[in-house]
Parts: sequence; C-alpha cells; structure tokens
Amino acid sequence: RVRGHKSRCPLCGHAFMSSGPTPAQQADPALPEAPGAPVPVNPAEPGDLWPLIPEHYNRHILLRALVFISVAAIIFSFAVFRLFPVPVNWPWFVLLGVTSMWLDVCNILLKRRNPVKVISWQLSIILLLGLLWDWGTGWHGWSLAYVLPISCSAAMLALYIIAKVQHMQIQDYLVYLLICAVAGLLPLLFMLLGLVHPVLPSLISVVISMILIAAAFIFYWEVFRDEWRKRFHL
Repeated sequence: RVRGHKSRCPLCGHAFMSSGPTPAQQADPALPEAPGAPVPVNPAEPGDLWPLIPEHYNRHILLRALVFISVAAIIFSFAVFRLFPVPVNWPWFVLLGVTSMWLDVCNILLKRRNPVKVISWQLSIILLLGLLWDWGTGWHGWSLAYVLPISCSAAMLALYIIAKVQHMQIQDYLVYLLICAVAGLLPLLFMLLGLVHPVLPSLISVVISMILIAAAFIFYWEVFRDEWRKRFHL
C-alpha cells in the first residue's frame, strides 16, 4: 500500500495491483473482490508525496583537516630548521613520520569495512616501517627485538578480540589469524641467529604463534583447508 493515488510504484515503475472493488463489484456488491485486477495508469499523479530533499553535508571534512595539518607541520618544521639549524636534520624525520601516518590512515580507510583485513595489512605496514626507520637511524636492532614480536602478538590478540566481539564465524578470520601467527614465528629465526636482545618479547611472540597454529590445525583443519582452496582457487 502506498499513500496517495499512485498507480505505479515510485521505485520500479511497475503498475500496482488493485485491492479495491472492481466496476462489476460496484454494480453488484455481492460479487467477491478481485485483487488481481490492474489499476488503470493515471499519468497525472501527485508528486508532492515524494519530495526531493537536497543533501546538505560536507564530506571528508576531518580527512581534509588532517591533510592540512600534515602539510602545515612539514612546512613549519623546515622553516624552523632553516632559522635554527642543528646537526640532526629532523625535518626529514617529520616528513617520514607524516608519510608513515598516511600509509596507516589509507590502509584503514580502504579496508574499513573489514576489520580483520585492516589489522593484517596494518601489521605488514608497521613491520616494514619499523625496519626502514631502524635502518634509517643507524640500525640499532630495536625493530627486530621489539617492533616485530610486539606487533605480531598485538595483531593476533586484536584479531581474536574483534572476532569474538562481532560474533564472526571462524572461516571469516581464521586465514588472517594464521598469517599473523606465521609472522609471529619470524622472531624465532632471529633468536637462533643471536640478532635480538632481549629475547623475552620474541619468545612470547613465538609461543603464542605456535599455540595458535597448533589449535587451528587440530580443531579447525577442515575449515582452514576449505578457506585456503576457496581463496587461492585450488
């Protein structure tokens, strides 16, 4: 039922079917009602029942403000460095920091409809940026000793919490969880090579990853196999 005297659907344009009395029923009320009889098309239909409401909103105002702040911070940092030069060229660190932030923001915006994808891609970006920053500042090894194990452990924990809070099915996040778990095993290699000090963050990451992988293959092997075949078309 639609308000007014419409003879056609305002969405699809199809003619409505009458639920009122037909002309034969009006002549003889004893006749049964015929709900399947089409209504004659009335070209002069009122249009005020479906008014066109203009949209008034400013899209992406927060994003534009963030872009402006980023550009202003870079310009201001170079200006201050020109007035007060120091041995460390810290404006380049500001530029790299803003670039790193925008990589994270773009990842969140592009994958915002799927939080498990956001976390998986975020882990990759953080690991890559950590290695680049460590290498760019003279390579002190903190990216392998702290960034890699802590990021992997946090990603696995965040994936599990989000999946439980949103009541997701196991097949919707199992593959992403295993990808983070495999990344969490990388500190084991660096521990064996003696490249990480201290070893506690790496040890925690390796233990969590091993337990998670074992639980996935023991309890959800069929789910993992089906998802693997579906995603990689095997």
